[in-house]
Amino acid sequence: MKIRRIKVLLAKGWCKVVCFVSFSLLSVICNHASAQNSGNVIRGVAGVKIDTVLMSIDEAIEELERIPGYGMVFDDEASFVNTKFENGYGYVDLGLSVKWAMCNVGAERPEEYGDYFAWGELEPKESYTWENYRFGVGEELPFKSKLSKYNTDRNRGVVDNKTTLDLVDDVANVRWGGSWRMPTLEEWTELRQNCTWTVDSINGVKGLRATSNKPGKTDRSIFLPEADYWSSSLEKLPLYAMGLTIHDIEFLNLDIVMPRERGCPVRPVHP
Repeated sequence: MKIRRIKVLLAKGWCKVVCFVSFSLLSVICNHASAQNSGNVIRGVAGVKIDTVLMSIDEAIEELERIPGYGMVFDDEASFVNTKFENGYGYVDLGLSVKWAMCNVGAERPEEYGDYFAWGELEPKESYTWENYRFGVGEELPFKSKLSKYNTDRNRGVVDNKTTLDLVDDVANVRWGGSWRMPTLEEWTELRQNCTWTVDSINGVKGLRATSNKPGKTDRSIFLPEADYWSSSLEKLPLYAMGLTIHDIEFLNLDIVMPRERGCPVRPVHP
């Protein structure tokens, strides 16, 4: 979902939200002072019209979710200030070589897992097997499994020596456009080594929060729900690709090797 711009200010349990929905400006004002009043607190412009009464933060978000393309809601002023946008999708500058997206591909909020993809595939599936893998050729048996692309082993078919996904096979770039792409293993390592990692949860979804250690950026962080995430990097054995596991802090130092046909979420980056 494309994010235009949304801001949430907290005030005694109520919120003020300003967001752009497509080409319309939707204003949502819910604050403590207006708790004494009844009537409309959502005002639509340019054809967007919602009539309601004073709402809590959760109720306001629920109303916003009924509007296609509403975007993202932030929990505090700092998160909003530190979130910028590339081609309509939110990111945080942690002071690293790339900027990290706030959400996974297919997700609307940081705590959502989004869609799952096999490595180099562009659409989610009901099942993830060698038989339906885009670049898989032949049976899933020792010495019989071949590859049609991203191959460094002559025993696995035609060798192209490609070890990083092309943008045409990069679901982050295909879905989000602009300069978005999947992170390389080196960029995951940079994130891992230059942030303070803490166990966190949002709306009951467990995960890890990465807070930048870079000077001037220590108020900036991203949340990753528990999962194994793809990188765009091929493993030395080309039937596999590299990723990072976000389950427990003690496992952060481990690069994981996963069969390419496996389904995993994707957290995009851009330069």
